[in-house]
Amino acid sequence: MKNRRSFRVKIRLIAAAPAPVKSKDSSEFLTFYKVYLHRFKINIMTLNQQVRIFKWVSIFEGISFLLLLFIAMPLKYIWDLPQMVEVVGMFHGILFVAYVLGAVYLFKPLNWNFKTLLIVCLSSVLPFGPFYVEKKYL
Repeated sequence: MKNRRSFRVKIRLIAAAPAPVKSKDSSEFLTFYKVYLHRFKINIMTLNQQVRIFKWVSIFEGISFLLLLFIAMPLKYIWDLPQMVEVVGMFHGILFVAYVLGAVYLFKPLNWNFKTLLIVCLSSVLPFGPFYVEKKYL
């Protein structure tokens, strides 16, 4: 019974909130979320939290790339064991996409120029590249 009541309250709060204003300036939209969604305990991440998450994705992407190059590929081509390439390759692919999307997402908040963004994205295809980006640009 308690869950049903809290659900009704949330619906009423959503219905009472004014519609967000769509404008070129995203600050009004962000203010709307800060004012009205704190009631539902939805937090908007700060820039430091976003950078910390990107650092962890960078570290895991670099480790998965090194595992793929120096452990999984020799297992596949020297000892005919392709199973590790399938697992590590999929994991690395997901992390690679998350890394590039994270770099593009942090492009404006970190005030990177296009050259820096290009360096960050190209370093994701180099061994030890994500570790260099983490130390130099984050």
